[in-house]
Order: sequence, then structure tokens, then C-alpha cells
Amino acid sequence: MMPVRVLPAANASRRWPLHDIAATRLIETTLAQSLPANTLMQHAGLAVARLSMALAPHARTLWIAGGSGNNGGDGLEAAIHLKRWGKNPIVSWLGEAGTCPADALAAYHRAQAAGVHIQRDAPAQFDFCIDALLGIGQSVDAAGSQRPISGLMAEWIDRINTGRVPALAVDLPSGLAADTGQTDARGVRGSQASSSPPISIRRHSRRSWRRPDSCRCPSLSGSGEPSS
Repeated sequence: MMPVRVLPAANASRRWPLHDIAATRLIETTLAQSLPANTLMQHAGLAVARLSMALAPHARTLWIAGGSGNNGGDGLEAAIHLKRWGKNPIVSWLGEAGTCPADALAAYHRAQAAGVHIQRDAPAQFDFCIDALLGIGQSVDAAGSQRPISGLMAEWIDRINTGRVPALAVDLPSGLAADTGQTDARGVRGSQASSSPPISIRRHSRRSWRRPDSCRCPSLSGSGEPSS
């Protein structure tokens, strides 16, 4: 299923319906159980790659900032398709082969086999950025508050925010809480040059909160078998 762009409403206070974290994880688990191993992540990666090319068809070098969990796995899968399409995807990956989730590990090995360049730092130059760092996966403390973003991830987010290219976020911009709409002070906000927040590829549902300034209207993508 091809991603469908949702155009912004004239009224900025309009509420956009989104799944909360629990509902999203339930949907993903249910779908994953009905598909062969690793298939759901492959479908997600294809949707991300397609939307990237729709947004930036002339981009040559695409930087994928990948987290250590399944959001990073989606980014790795997207990189595989971009590589096949003649692009130059560069993945900065926070994961470790011995500790990342099984689906993300499979995506890592697939990306390696496809010849995707995977490194530990951000590239000096890139034409487009994919934020696959956290999505809905930012950890919380005992009080339910998001743990602050720090370390290498914070450095990469600063690079995204101070860059001169547009950004696409997988699920949600890293640092944006799916359940509340609150944003981390060091979260992804998008390029300063374009004065444009990142577009988010996200699934819709009954839950809603007002569209924050840190995220433009989401693009919706199905999780079933993608069309060829």
C-alpha cells in the first residue's frame, strides 16, 4: 500500500487522530504474528523509502539516523531500497549486533549484504534525512516522564536540527511523546534553513492530540503487503 499524504487543515487547532503507544504496539504485534518473520519491518522500510523519494526525488545522499531498536531497523530496511534505486544511503546506527531486537538485527544483516554504508557518526554532507532514532520508543522513568535525550543521539539530533535539508521521521519525530504530544527539549524539530518541521510517517486511530509545532501533518502508511 502506497503512503497517502494527509494535507494540513486550515485550522491549526484541529486534532489529528493517532494511536497511542500501547495501541500501536498491539497492532504491530498482531500483524507481525500473521506474517513471516521480519516481514512487517521490511514493509515499513519500503514505505519510508517510497515517501522519501516522493518528498525528495532528486536527493542523492540520504542520511538515516538509526536508533538501537526497531525504529532503527525500519531505517535500515529503507536504506536497502534506496540503495537498490541507485541512491547513496548512509546509516548512522546506534545499535549493537549483540543487543538489538531480532528484527532490527535481521535488517542490519540485510543492509550489510546490500552494500549499505553503516557507520557510527553523522556524514558531513547529505541531501535528505530520515529520523529513525526513537519513534514511539523513547524510554520513560518511574514517574512516566520521558528520559532526556543525551549522548551521541543528542548530537545527531542537533545535526538534524541545524542542517539545511528536510527531514522525514519514522513513526514520530524523536523526542515527541505519542501519548501526550509533549516534546523533549532536545528532540527533532527539523531543518533551520527551511523553517519546516519534519514530516512524520504514522498510522491513524481514534486517539488524538493537537498537531504540535514540532511535527507537520502525518503521512499514513498501511502495514500490509505493499503494492509492487
